[in-house]
Amino acid sequence: MQNGTKHSSDEAGSSEGTLSSRQAVEIPQTLTVYRPDSRTSDGILAALRHLFAELWTFRSHVATVYQRDLRQTYRGTPLAVFWQFALPLVPAAVYTGLAMSRVLPSAASIPVALYVAIGVTLWFLFVGCIQNPINVVRSRNSEAMKTALPLSVAIAAGFARLLVETGIRLALCVLLMVWHGVMPTTGTLIAVPVLMVALIGFMGCGLLLSILNIPFPDIDRVTSVFLPYGIFLSSVMFPLADAGHLSFLQLVNPFAVFIDSVRQLICEGVLTHPQSLGVFSVVAVGSGVLGARHFYIMEYRIRGVS
Repeated sequence: MQNGTKHSSDEAGSSEGTLSSRQAVEIPQTLTVYRPDSRTSDGILAALRHLFAELWTFRSHVATVYQRDLRQTYRGTPLAVFWQFALPLVPAAVYTGLAMSRVLPSAASIPVALYVAIGVTLWFLFVGCIQNPINVVRSRNSEAMKTALPLSVAIAAGFARLLVETGIRLALCVLLMVWHGVMPTTGTLIAVPVLMVALIGFMGCGLLLSILNIPFPDIDRVTSVFLPYGIFLSSVMFPLADAGHLSFLQLVNPFAVFIDSVRQLICEGVLTHPQSLGVFSVVAVGSGVLGARHFYIMEYRIRGVS
């Protein structure tokens, strides 16, 4: 009986050994290691690449979020399409009307109405690039914690809406150019990359501020209260060169530098302060790169994902 028991035990051990060796052969050789927050290891180039890949992957969701926000904004209004086009024109039309009524001072060789219209269009575009990320992170942080949809998708949707509103204001600028007989100069070809650099810089600044606004909520209040008053100090409605002791702002205010440069390149084909434009262009590219990288690696912490 003992020998029989031992023989059965040996057979069971042999079977288990054969099964174990068979299982060892079937175990895949590739192992996947999951880390809770691997984004922090990304350098600048890797973070930018992954961020753009993320936006490309969720590109259809960007359109969905844009349409949803648009419907929520004009929900219950039978004139939704009208307001979508009319509201972006209101501030530009008001300031342009004041310029045409000669309430605002004239601006060199550019018709004052056109001068103001282009300045207002660029001003709201640049300010929107800063405020959009701050508003999205503040309003959608709790919602983002319940879904895998990245915050970058909501920011991209907000930026798309900002571009649509800018396009509507640009149509007013084109009409004024036709009305005054002002033809775009060859400098417009240079104005396009200058405008792109400005957008990169102000968007990067907005991304950085959106991160800082989490531990310091006063940033949102400061920008929303004081930033709108910068329109009077940014060469939007009158040249800062004629502002007396405030004329130095045309060299140190990035809003004034980019607005003046784009407007002059389109209407006159020249640059008054190329040195300031060069300095702020370098700063803008650095701000954009740092803002995108830090926002990407900090998004999990912003959303409370560990």
